[in-house]
Amino acid sequence: MYNARNQYIASRPTPDARSCINRHIYLAADWYAWRLSGLESGTSERDIYLATGWYQWQDCLTYSSPGDYYQTSQLDPDDPAYETASQFNWDYSTGRTYYWGSWMIPA
Repeated sequence: MYNARNQYIASRPTPDARSCINRHIYLAADWYAWRLSGLESGTSERDIYLATGWYQWQDCLTYSSPGDYYQTSQLDPDDPAYETASQFNWDYSTGRTYYWGSWMIPA
């Protein structure tokens, strides 16, 4: 499953620029391969075990300095017994359209 989109990402946007993608998903208990699909620096991936339940899945790009972005992905379980899982990546934009976000598949 994907939490991603095509979007134009400027190399020099306004100082407070931020873009997020949000989904509410239900997952079965399993190990998942969770991958960030970034801008120019490629991907980063980790395997994670997730309990059965509903999760808020959020991916964000936050502008930090000319051309540089901080990319985050979070899985926040609706069940307060479990902690929010996250991963991040520093990336950069040359000022074009990118397919960015994250995806997960059972590992």
